[in-house]
Amino acid sequence: MAIDKDTLDLTNITLVASDLDGTLVSGEYNEAALSQRSIQVLQALERLGVQIVLASGRPPRAMLPVLDLVDLQRPIALCCNGAIVLDHKQKAIQKSFAIAPEHVLSIVTKVKEALGNKACIGVESGMRFRCEQGYAQFRGPHNMNHPYDNVESLDEFIHAPVEKMVILHTEWDAQTLHHHLASSVFADPSWQQALHLTYSNPFFIEISATGVSKGTTLAQICADANIAPSNVIAFGDMPNDIQMLQFAGIGVAMGNAEDQVKKVADRLTDTNVNHGVAQILEQILAQKQQLPN
Repeated sequence: MAIDKDTLDLTNITLVASDLDGTLVSGEYNEAALSQRSIQVLQALERLGVQIVLASGRPPRAMLPVLDLVDLQRPIALCCNGAIVLDHKQKAIQKSFAIAPEHVLSIVTKVKEALGNKACIGVESGMRFRCEQGYAQFRGPHNMNHPYDNVESLDEFIHAPVEKMVILHTEWDAQTLHHHLASSVFADPSWQQALHLTYSNPFFIEISATGVSKGTTLAQICADANIAPSNVIAFGDMPNDIQMLQFAGIGVAMGNAEDQVKKVADRLTDTNVNHGVAQILEQILAQKQQLPN
């Protein structure tokens, strides 16, 4: 169901949280392609006192170009599905929620035992990316257009904190790989104490520490700022957005969202290509501008 501007009161919204790829970004995956329409309404809402939160599976290096583009004064940036909170002014990590080293080693060992070299592994470690040579080769120069460190052995994955693990399969898409890992490799309930498994694109699955997601980090930010969930609207399109949409008073799924995301959303909007987020933000802006001073 789309948001009906004639019946839904949006004047109480004090925080807007939005995913990037497939949601706020109108271009291809991992681009910094936000329309002027989206940028202008974000800036206008911020001037009215609305807190803007950009929440993505992207690591800091891929979030920074978006922050530069939107040019907000006080945005909050959640990277790696909430595992990293980025300080946009200092361009440095403000908070991080790493996976326990013993869990990292158990996960990579279990994946390799189950899938062999068809599974290729990389990890986000703060501002750095580390991966197996097979991962870099499979992703190719176009996608590996950033500094990274090659990992020669599985033990090397725990030489530095890991906020997010990424695993691809040389023959399966992310949805197929996610289903296999969830239903077979990590089916034992004990794994729920070690990892949070999701995906945000067709290429690879993502693992963060248990209890770490966009939704949990957003909830902590709201608690610190004394913002109730009823004052929050959130936008997303992929499974890694589900907890965030469920936390928000109004969770909005994109027209291009996966069906499982649409099922948990309170409302639907247009696609990212048709500026579905901007359409709703413009409604919030118009309603707020009509309020008496």
